[in-house]
Amino acid sequence: MYVPCGDKAVVGEDGNTTTYSEAVTLNEANAAQVEYTIFNLSGTSLQVTLQESNDGENWSDRSADTARTAMGYWTFQVSSLGCKYARLKYVVSGGSLKAVISAGINAAHL
Repeated sequence: MYVPCGDKAVVGEDGNTTTYSEAVTLNEANAAQVEYTIFNLSGTSLQVTLQESNDGENWSDRSADTARTAMGYWTFQVSSLGCKYARLKYVVSGGSLKAVISAGINAAHL
């Protein structure tokens, strides 16, 4: 199942270096592939992290991609998920702290 987590969303706006997507219900999924496209990056770098939660309130980082310093299309995979919910955390560093990004989670039961 593919769930979009932002379509050309501005992250890092108003001096907030960390932005979060809406929570996604994983149902029976135990693996995910995160895909994202950086359309504009006025910060020095952007790092995308998949976070997991069982109650939708307490979140922990599960897997982070390499901090990206250029526009482009990127993916990373996460296996052995054992949670009910997932979301993406976007952290912009340096520069004017803004990025425009589209992202999504491809979740599957393997």
